[in-house]
Amino acid sequence: SNAMRWNICVVGAGKIGQMIAALLKTSSNYSVTVADHDLAALAVLNRMGVATKQVDAKDEAGLAKALGGFDAVISAAPFFLTPIIAKAAKAAGAHYFDLTEDVAATNAVRALVEDSQT
Repeated sequence: SNAMRWNICVVGAGKIGQMIAALLKTSSNYSVTVADHDLAALAVLNRMGVATKQVDAKDEAGLAKALGGFDAVISAAPFFLTPIIAKAAKAAGAHYFDLTEDVAATNAVRALVEDSQT
């Protein structure tokens, strides 16, 4: 098919990030990369055949640069990093998705959306 193949970056190589990457990898519609600062966690993903990127999610500018070229960013990082990752995704022009139930983090993301194209 000629369907667009989404280039996705999952930020967070923990159990949830690994699960999301494994799930997306089963579909030919997605190209998946997992970003984290933890090399041991990234090595697990490499063994699963998933592309990885070493990035510090606390470094908003560095993260925004690392997210360039991705169509969408999924946060699987701790909730306190949510606003930083969402801002970096916006700066990179990528769609953003997370599973947080943290109200303050959700409100921070909602505020970012107001003038966003993605």
